[in-house]
Order: sequence, then C-alpha cells, then structure tokens
Amino acid sequence: MSFGLLSFCLCLVLGLSLSFSAPVVYHFEYSNFGNVSDINLINGDIVNGVMRLTKEAPGSRFGAAWFMNKVHLDAWNSTFTLFMQNVNASGVRDGIAFVVQNSLDTTNALVNTLGGLGYGSVGTNVPGITDCLAIEFDTFQDVTLGDPAADHISVHTKGVGENSANESAALLPAQTGIPPLRNVTISFKVTYVNKLLMVYVVPNGGPSVTIEYDIVEQLGLKQDGGDGTAYIGFTSSCGDGMCANQEVLSWEFNYLGVTTAGESTASGPGLEAGTAGDYGTFTIQAVDQFGYNVTIGVRKRSSFFSFFLFLFSCNSFSLTFFIDVGCCI
Repeated sequence: MSFGLLSFCLCLVLGLSLSFSAPVVYHFEYSNFGNVSDINLINGDIVNGVMRLTKEAPGSRFGAAWFMNKVHLDAWNSTFTLFMQNVNASGVRDGIAFVVQNSLDTTNALVNTLGGLGYGSVGTNVPGITDCLAIEFDTFQDVTLGDPAADHISVHTKGVGENSANESAALLPAQTGIPPLRNVTISFKVTYVNKLLMVYVVPNGGPSVTIEYDIVEQLGLKQDGGDGTAYIGFTSSCGDGMCANQEVLSWEFNYLGVTTAGESTASGPGLEAGTAGDYGTFTIQAVDQFGYNVTIGVRKRSSFFSFFLFLFSCNSFSLTFFIDVGCCI
C-alpha cells in the first residue's frame, strides 16, 4: 500500500494547525486464485489456485482473464507470475499478453484467432481489440507476423484502432535478451510513471523494455467524457497440435496517485470551535496529482492532547502541528 500527503489547516480552540498523510492508492493482489469473484475468466479454468488460460485439450485454444472493474492508469505498477508449459514437450505457442483496453466488456474481450495471443488481429477478417495496448510474452516464432526466432517481449498498440499481433504494431523491436519463457515459472513487473512504460523480469535488475508512451492520451481514455480508466487483464492463444497449459499464478496492481496539498480541502461541523471534551467530525477531500478525488473521514476531539493521541493511535496518519495565536480557518 502506498501513501500520499495531503495538508490542511484547522482552527481549534487552542489554535492548532495540522497536516497528515493518508492512503489513496487503488490496489488488488492475488497470491493465488482460490477466490476470483472480481475476475472474469473467458474459456479459462482455475486449477489448484492457478488461472489456466489455455490448456492441452480440444476447444481450449483461446482464453482471457480480466479484472472486472476499471482502474486508473495515469501512474501504476503491476506484478505477475506466469507459467507456460507443454506437457507433451512438442513445443509451446503462442504465449500470454498483459493487456490494457477500454473498448470491450470483460465478458467478451477475447480475439479467437491463431497467433493473435487473444487480443490482436493477424491480418484475417477477425478484428483486434481497439483502444488497446498489449505486452506480449511470446513463446513462438510466427514468421508471418514478423516474430523473432527467440522467446521475446513485445509491446503492441495502434492507439484507438484495432490492435495487431504483427510486429509492425510494436512500439519497439521485440526484445529477445530475456530468460527463456517456456516450461519455467517466471515473474514480471510492469511500471508506468511519467508516461514511461517499463517491463522488468523479476528479479533480474534493470528493465528489459523501456518505452515513452502516453497510454491515457493515445488510447483515448479521457476522450468523450472518459475518466482515464480502462480494464486490465491477460489474454492467450495456442495452435493446433501445439496447445499449451498457459497460466497466471499470481497478480498484483497498484495505482500510484499521490494527494496534492494545494487542491485538498476539509469540511464539516468538526472544523468549528467546540467545547473541550466534545467530539466532532470533518471530511477531507483529498485530490491527487491527476485530479481524482479521495474522501477520508476523521473524528476529532476539542482537546489538543486527545486529538493528537486519537490521530497517532490510528496508525494511518502522520501529523505536524504548531500553536497559533488568534488562528482562524
């Protein structure tokens, strides 16, 4: 959990001014998938707490898993663990993609086309997902799509248009200098801060991919009344006779908003002068650096020491204070 600073002033009978910080980050975390009430699985299965998107079985060539609620994407990170295995050792294809999209409901956001990794067009009459960015963890060289020979990471988008699994839609050439993706458990961390997208192999150190790209602007997330949010999830595909058990083992997401003191406000009857020993309430309207609101409720007591101890004991606030003479709000 991340914490952001918001500041405001109170005028108490004693003339007390304070500032404190509070958590404002949207977060979810699955160490396993025993409970997936907030995830929409398309064609997939839960097997021993693992999300299996595709499997070595007829009719299981395409799959997806989407977090059901949209998330803010101005600044964020996400960490996940994947396992792509073929128990018959006849090869693994095609891979898994981590996808951001804002055009389809999470109950039907899946592209059923060979080589498209569940999100992208491959030049047939099956369209790719629009308003979409996909990070491919690709285990198969499809020469018709321009894939390199080795396992690779590739970031694909066509902005608000139909996304494509063809390497012509990649923001950078596919990155091949990574550990093998097949038949191993491997973790990745994706960060997006200050319009810089970075993909890390955990715990290898520096990023394998670094791209400057405005996801919110280029995907149109604030156009036509949009609020900068989109769906996130995983898609996957595999081929005839070469289908693999392609799985997500864990998943975490954090929105990295930080409250802005100059924009945050406090209101409510508890801000007025009161009688020592009485309780009052006030609400802080925190605003982060992207303009999103976070509301926090606090109870105060009109005694200086009681108020201080109340906040301190909450263990959710840090505060600084000074004594004013004749202070008012």
